[in-house]
Amino acid sequence: MRVQRKTLKSILIVALFPLILTACIHSDDDDDHDDSPHEHAVNFDLDQHQVVNLDAANTNSTGEASLEFHQDENELHGAVTFTGDTPYEVHVHVGYAGQDGEKLYDLTDDDADGSWTIPEDEEVLSQSDIADLEAGRLYINAHFDDGSGNLSTIRGQILVHEIGIATARLSAANDDTGNPITTTGGGFAALTMDEETGAIKSFVTFSSTPATDITGMHIHDSEEKIGIITLTDTNDSNNVIYSTDSAETLDAVGIDQALHGKLYINVHTDDNPNGELIAELPVMTHGH
Repeated sequence: MRVQRKTLKSILIVALFPLILTACIHSDDDDDHDDSPHEHAVNFDLDQHQVVNLDAANTNSTGEASLEFHQDENELHGAVTFTGDTPYEVHVHVGYAGQDGEKLYDLTDDDADGSWTIPEDEEVLSQSDIADLEAGRLYINAHFDDGSGNLSTIRGQILVHEIGIATARLSAANDDTGNPITTTGGGFAALTMDEETGAIKSFVTFSSTPATDITGMHIHDSEEKIGIITLTDTNDSNNVIYSTDSAETLDAVGIDQALHGKLYINVHTDDNPNGELIAELPVMTHGH
């Protein structure tokens, strides 16, 4: 477990659904390919699903991303290329894993090689942008249209070294006999954690709600080593979304449980007070 904070040294794009990430790094001073202490990137391959709206995550397209953060100049450089369908729009957004956030800027389509690049006038990050990057609060969305009116999206969270995420779909919890509960509910859950401080942010977005009122929602650990953490209704005008308070933190035991996939989110309802829906959060994906 990594608990020593370093300066912003590495970033990764997690899961342009399914994403193959390749990040490369070179020194500005020569062609020997020595790593510069002020230019940082990582290599990472995965197929984790991060699209909040399951109906929109229906493309077989893949993405390959290469990003570098130049620390001295506060500049973020890089591009994303795609196989399969060609996206019609690619954006950088502000938002945690599991949170649909506002668009920050568009990537530029380079018709020559099919890549989408960060435009030059957006490469320099503001202090606010850097704070969002360090918190794991930036992501890339790519949008597709198959020509028949079927729209789809793929997404990848941009993560710095100390930030980890875990995502899962809500599914039916088991009743007292061990059988799945019949439910009309479904949705998407995500947890972002600072591995050094234990600060967390979690979102649950419902694609469909249970038949009866939600009476509570909590983060638990399967070994009951930490206290429960409550998620509350954000009163979003467009969707049913619950989130943790911004001040929630895990202690060292909780951090370890999160890193090893021991946490889950339980949704309680009038009909099923012990839990109707569950999202079992996997081992965290994080920067290297």
